[in-house]
Amino acid sequence: MNPIKFNNEYFINLGRNKEFAESSINNGIIQAGWQKIPEKIIRKGNWDLIAKCHAKYYPCYQNGARTRDINALKIFKKSSENDLWITRYSHKSSPSMQYLYWCIIKDGDIQYENQSEKNGFVYRETKSDWSNEDLNGKILKVTGSHLDKTLGINGQFHDVAKTLAFKGTLCRVNATDQLMDLINGEV
Repeated sequence: MNPIKFNNEYFINLGRNKEFAESSINNGIIQAGWQKIPEKIIRKGNWDLIAKCHAKYYPCYQNGARTRDINALKIFKKSSENDLWITRYSHKSSPSMQYLYWCIIKDGDIQYENQSEKNGFVYRETKSDWSNEDLNGKILKVTGSHLDKTLGINGQFHDVAKTLAFKGTLCRVNATDQLMDLINGEV
Protein backbone atom coordinates (compact mmCIF):
# COMPACT_ATOMS: atom_id res chain seq x y z
CA MET A 1 0.00 0.00 0.00
CA ASN A 2 1.22 3.52 -0.74
CA PRO A 3 2.38 5.53 2.27
CA ILE A 4 -0.10 8.14 3.45
CA LYS A 5 0.73 11.71 4.41
CA PHE A 6 -1.11 14.13 6.65
CA ASN A 7 -1.16 17.88 7.19
CA ASN A 8 -2.06 17.62 10.87
CA GLU A 9 -2.16 14.85 13.43
CA TYR A 10 -4.42 14.93 16.47
CA PHE A 11 -5.01 12.75 19.52
CA ILE A 12 -8.56 12.58 20.92
CA ASN A 13 -9.71 10.89 24.11
CA LEU A 14 -13.20 10.02 22.80
CA GLY A 15 -15.04 11.11 25.92
CA ARG A 16 -14.45 11.02 29.64
CA ASN A 17 -13.22 7.56 30.54
CA LYS A 18 -13.35 6.69 26.81
CA GLU A 19 -17.17 6.63 26.94
CA PHE A 20 -17.39 7.26 23.17
CA ALA A 21 -14.48 5.01 22.09
CA GLU A 22 -16.32 1.79 21.29
CA SER A 23 -19.16 3.44 19.38
CA SER A 24 -16.75 5.73 17.51
CA ILE A 25 -14.51 2.85 16.44
CA ASN A 26 -17.44 0.59 15.52
CA ASN A 27 -19.43 3.25 13.64
CA GLY A 28 -16.74 5.14 11.71
CA ILE A 29 -17.17 8.40 13.57
CA ILE A 30 -15.27 10.58 16.02
CA GLN A 31 -17.53 11.43 18.97
CA ALA A 32 -17.02 14.20 21.48
CA GLY A 33 -18.94 16.18 24.09
CA TRP A 34 -20.07 19.78 23.58
CA GLN A 35 -23.64 18.62 22.94
CA LYS A 36 -25.03 21.41 25.13
CA ILE A 37 -23.73 24.17 22.84
CA PRO A 38 -26.49 24.86 20.28
CA GLU A 39 -25.81 23.37 16.86
CA LYS A 40 -26.51 26.57 14.90
CA ILE A 41 -23.93 28.49 16.95
CA ILE A 42 -21.22 25.92 16.29
CA ARG A 43 -22.12 25.66 12.60
CA LYS A 44 -21.73 29.45 12.25
CA GLY A 45 -18.40 29.34 14.07
CA ASN A 46 -19.30 32.31 16.28
CA TRP A 47 -16.50 31.70 18.78
CA ASP A 48 -17.39 34.60 21.10
CA LEU A 49 -20.93 33.25 21.48
CA ILE A 50 -19.59 29.69 21.77
CA ALA A 51 -17.39 30.87 24.68
CA LYS A 52 -20.42 32.39 26.42
CA CYS A 53 -22.45 29.21 25.91
CA HIS A 54 -19.54 27.13 27.14
CA ALA A 55 -19.36 29.21 30.33
CA LYS A 56 -23.12 28.80 30.85
CA TYR A 57 -23.39 25.06 30.13
CA TYR A 58 -20.02 23.92 31.47
CA PRO A 59 -19.47 26.13 34.57
CA CYS A 60 -16.97 23.73 36.17
CA TYR A 61 -14.25 24.74 33.69
CA GLN A 62 -11.76 27.33 34.88
CA ASN A 63 -10.65 30.00 32.36
CA GLY A 64 -7.53 28.17 31.12
CA ALA A 65 -9.36 24.86 30.82
CA ARG A 66 -12.27 26.60 29.09
CA THR A 67 -9.93 28.17 26.53
CA ARG A 68 -8.28 24.77 25.86
CA ASP A 69 -11.68 23.12 25.46
CA ILE A 70 -12.94 25.81 23.06
CA ASN A 71 -9.71 25.54 21.07
CA ALA A 72 -10.25 21.76 20.94
CA LEU A 73 -13.77 22.35 19.60
CA LYS A 74 -12.33 24.71 16.97
CA ILE A 75 -9.85 22.05 15.83
CA PHE A 76 -12.59 19.42 15.80
CA LYS A 77 -14.86 21.63 13.69
CA LYS A 78 -12.19 22.77 11.21
CA SER A 79 -10.34 19.48 10.71
CA SER A 80 -10.19 18.15 7.13
CA GLU A 81 -9.47 14.96 5.19
CA ASN A 82 -5.80 15.94 5.30
CA ASP A 83 -5.74 15.27 9.04
CA LEU A 84 -5.02 12.05 10.90
CA TRP A 85 -6.71 11.30 14.24
CA ILE A 86 -5.46 8.81 16.82
CA THR A 87 -6.73 7.46 20.11
CA ARG A 88 -5.85 4.82 22.69
CA TYR A 89 -8.41 2.11 23.37
CA SER A 90 -8.74 -1.28 25.05
CA HIS A 91 -11.51 -3.73 24.13
CA LYS A 92 -13.92 -4.93 26.80
CA SER A 93 -12.90 -8.51 25.99
CA SER A 94 -9.27 -7.78 26.95
CA PRO A 95 -9.19 -4.57 29.04
CA SER A 96 -5.51 -4.93 29.92
CA MET A 97 -4.51 -4.77 26.23
CA GLN A 98 -4.51 -1.28 24.75
CA TYR A 99 -4.09 -0.31 21.12
CA LEU A 100 -3.30 2.78 19.11
CA TYR A 101 -6.21 3.41 16.75
CA TRP A 102 -6.10 5.84 13.84
CA CYS A 103 -8.45 7.22 11.21
CA ILE A 104 -8.77 10.03 8.71
CA ILE A 105 -11.60 12.46 9.31
CA LYS A 106 -14.09 13.16 6.52
CA ASP A 107 -14.59 16.70 5.25
CA GLY A 108 -17.81 18.15 6.57
CA ASP A 109 -19.27 19.78 9.63
CA ILE A 110 -20.01 18.62 13.14
CA GLN A 111 -23.14 16.47 13.46
CA TYR A 112 -25.40 16.21 16.50
CA GLU A 113 -27.05 13.16 18.00
CA ASN A 114 -29.74 13.50 20.69
CA GLN A 115 -28.72 17.09 21.45
CA SER A 116 -31.48 17.66 23.98
CA GLU A 117 -30.80 14.44 25.86
CA LYS A 118 -28.28 13.79 28.60
CA ASN A 119 -26.58 11.09 26.54
CA GLY A 120 -26.29 13.23 23.41
CA PHE A 121 -23.03 13.90 21.61
CA VAL A 122 -21.45 15.66 18.68
CA TYR A 123 -19.47 13.80 16.06
CA ARG A 124 -17.61 13.93 12.78
CA GLU A 125 -17.67 11.14 10.22
CA THR A 126 -14.44 9.41 9.25
CA LYS A 127 -13.17 8.94 5.70
CA SER A 128 -11.40 5.74 6.71
CA ASP A 129 -12.50 3.26 9.34
CA TRP A 130 -10.64 3.34 12.63
CA SER A 131 -7.73 0.89 12.50
CA ASN A 132 -5.34 -0.52 15.06
CA GLU A 133 -2.97 -1.78 12.36
CA ASP A 134 -0.26 -0.10 10.32
CA LEU A 135 -0.52 -0.18 6.52
CA ASN A 136 1.32 -3.53 6.50
CA GLY A 137 -1.25 -5.11 8.84
CA LYS A 138 0.88 -5.04 12.00
CA ILE A 139 -1.16 -4.45 15.19
CA LEU A 140 -0.27 -1.21 17.01
CA LYS A 141 -0.22 -2.37 20.62
CA VAL A 142 0.36 0.15 23.40
CA THR A 143 2.83 -1.20 25.95
CA GLY A 144 4.18 -0.04 29.30
CA SER A 145 2.86 2.71 31.52
CA HIS A 146 2.87 6.49 31.41
CA LEU A 147 3.34 6.38 35.19
CA ASP A 148 6.85 4.92 34.98
CA LYS A 149 7.60 6.58 31.63
CA THR A 150 7.84 3.26 29.74
CA LEU A 151 4.84 3.89 27.49
CA GLY A 152 5.55 2.62 24.01
CA ILE A 153 4.05 1.06 20.92
CA ASN A 154 4.85 -2.56 20.08
CA GLY A 155 7.45 -2.64 22.84
CA GLN A 156 9.42 0.35 21.53
CA PHE A 157 9.41 3.71 23.26
CA HIS A 158 8.07 6.42 20.97
CA ASP A 159 7.41 10.08 21.55
CA VAL A 160 4.00 9.35 19.99
CA ALA A 161 3.26 7.21 23.05
CA LYS A 162 3.69 10.25 25.33
CA THR A 163 0.71 11.82 23.56
CA LEU A 164 -1.41 8.78 24.41
CA ALA A 165 -1.19 9.75 28.11
CA PHE A 166 -2.83 13.15 27.45
CA LYS A 167 -5.86 13.66 29.73
CA GLY A 168 -7.68 16.51 27.97
CA THR A 169 -10.16 16.31 25.10
CA LEU A 170 -7.71 16.50 22.23
CA CYS A 171 -4.24 17.74 21.34
CA ARG A 172 -1.82 17.92 18.45
CA VAL A 173 0.66 15.11 18.05
CA ASN A 174 4.15 16.58 18.25
CA ALA A 175 6.06 13.52 17.01
CA THR A 176 4.58 13.69 13.51
CA ASP A 177 7.43 11.92 11.69
CA GLN A 178 7.32 9.02 14.17
CA LEU A 179 3.55 8.78 13.80
CA MET A 180 3.77 8.71 10.00
CA ASP A 181 6.42 5.99 10.22
CA LEU A 182 4.22 3.96 12.61
CA ILE A 183 1.08 4.22 10.47
CA ASN A 184 2.96 3.58 7.23
CA GLY A 185 4.67 0.53 8.74
CA GLU A 186 8.15 1.98 8.37
CA VAL A 187 9.33 1.32 11.93
